[in-house]
Amino acid sequence: MTSIAALPFFGGELSAFSPSDAYCNESTDTTTFDATYSRASIVCSNRYTTATSPTWSSASPFWFHGSARFSQRTGGGQPNNNCLLFYNGATLIAQLLVSYPAGNQWHWSSLTLSTLQNGVMTAVATGQVSNDLVEQIDINLVGGASGSAALYTANALVGSATGLNHTAWAGVTSMAIIATDDNNFGIVTTNYWSQIICDTVCTIGRNVWTDNFTNESATNTGWSVYGGGTKLANVNKIVYDDSTGITSSTTGQTDTFYQSGQSFVTYNVLARGVSSRSSYAGTAPTQVKLTVRVSSTNYVSSAVALTTAYQPAFNSWTTNPNTSAAWTASNAAGIEAGVQSLT
Repeated sequence: MTSIAALPFFGGELSAFSPSDAYCNESTDTTTFDATYSRASIVCSNRYTTATSPTWSSASPFWFHGSARFSQRTGGGQPNNNCLLFYNGATLIAQLLVSYPAGNQWHWSSLTLSTLQNGVMTAVATGQVSNDLVEQIDINLVGGASGSAALYTANALVGSATGLNHTAWAGVTSMAIIATDDNNFGIVTTNYWSQIICDTVCTIGRNVWTDNFTNESATNTGWSVYGGGTKLANVNKIVYDDSTGITSSTTGQTDTFYQSGQSFVTYNVLARGVSSRSSYAGTAPTQVKLTVRVSSTNYVSSAVALTTAYQPAFNSWTTNPNTSAAWTASNAAGIEAGVQSLT
């Protein structure tokens, strides 16, 4: 896993996560996400498959938001499997379990939020969601001796607890989506996630808007194509695919892209972010800086050290780096986003 400087972290697509295997992918089925904001959903479709976030400094209070659709397709059992995992370092400190009804009653699922208390994972809140509909799920976790936890569905509180003994953990440092398939018992279930947000402030009612690039920058054009196709198509593709992309062999090269006609006039923009899947081929450049171009100026993240295997990189800007003030709708819509190479 890579690390990010600080929350917020938000991921609209799998490029922001580390998939554990080929059973973690993306779906363009528009019944699995809100097409107003998203271009795809993240699919975990085989038991124990995960998509893991970057790590960050221990966060408490911690908030999670995600758009989810749960679906049980075959089988008549009643699997009870985790669909979200939350960690402090290597320690699992909270989980969200989904329970599907027995028989053919597949129209709803039960959710149970549990936290690590006195060394035991203990249920603190339960809720219910409709299957085959996109549902909004928010979770609040507070570590320490006077810990608390809360579960929200459809932007409404469905269960909470305070005064919890969370002394074993101070906060959350990463999270993971995990598949709920249980093929050992003939049960095939699938969960889809989109618009994931992790933050230290309330996430209820927030959305993640994924840009659909239509143009390459007129100024930042330093990278080249690899694997065929065009630069624009390769950085913009869904379902994600590492066989094609863009490449740089020289330090300091920048390439950015933008969506023509983008508009956020009805939204309060809290942050703009850039994510990428990056690697190096055994020679320099061996690092990447994520880049936004605002008002004809490039602004870059801290350097992300790469490996020879693809890994996610992410950075968010909670204020306009050109003005150090809150984003306006027009400034946020007018950015270019991309990468810069670094030895």
